[in-house]
Parts: sequence; C-alpha cells; structure tokens
Amino acid sequence: MCLKPKLKIAFCDDDEDDFLIVQAALAEAGYRDAICACTLSGKQLLDALRAADGNLPDVILLDIGLPVMDAAKTLEKIRGDAQFQNVPVLLMTGSSEYVEAALEKYPHLTVDGILIKPVTIDSFADQLKPYLHCF
Repeated sequence: MCLKPKLKIAFCDDDEDDFLIVQAALAEAGYRDAICACTLSGKQLLDALRAADGNLPDVILLDIGLPVMDAAKTLEKIRGDAQFQNVPVLLMTGSSEYVEAALEKYPHLTVDGILIKPVTIDSFADQLKPYLHCF
C-alpha cells in the first residue's frame, strides 16, 4: 500500500482557467504540489523539459489546442528527443473526436491517455494512478 504517493506533472495549456481547474482537482485528491511545470505553449513545455536536467515529470498533461506550436508538433518533438521521449503524455481536449482526428493525421505519435475537459478528479484519478511514486 502506498502511504505517501508523489506525483510530478508538467501541465501545458493556454487557458489559465483549465490550469486552475486541474490544480483544484489535484489538491482535492491530496496532490497540492504536483505541478512541477506550467506552460502556455508547446515551445515553453519543451524548454521546461530541457531545463529539467534529468528531473523530469512523471506525466505531461498536454492540451491539444495550443498556440505557436500545436500539440501534435509538440508531441512529435517530445517523442523524438531521447532525453524525455518516454515521459507519459495525456492529451486534454474538449472533444474526443478532435483528439482522434489529430492522432489519425499523425499515426506515428503515441499518447498514454486522453482527458476530456472539464477535468475533474474523478475523470483523471485512474489515468494518473500508474504514474504515482510511493515514498
């Protein structure tokens, strides 16, 4: 049994309200300091991952609709970089059809899960469970 589960999340979404919703859901589940990086674009996320110097997140929450560098391009760069290509990525979207269309367009990209907004602790507790570490 895991008495002190820990979780480090890199969160990438251009909507501050979505960040607040995820942060509140994590706090409700007992993970108040889970977000180790919060970025507004795919480029910022990649910069944060490179700056992590090996101290990578347990999981990345990546919004599918990002400005500057969209989620597909961001995911392509994540999967193509040996430093962090194996970090699990959960895509977030308001519509599962949008994610399915993006994944069909880029079949070589793999995701570890899809979260439909609005995110609640119930909607992603099971998705996050595999990434918890016990201390």
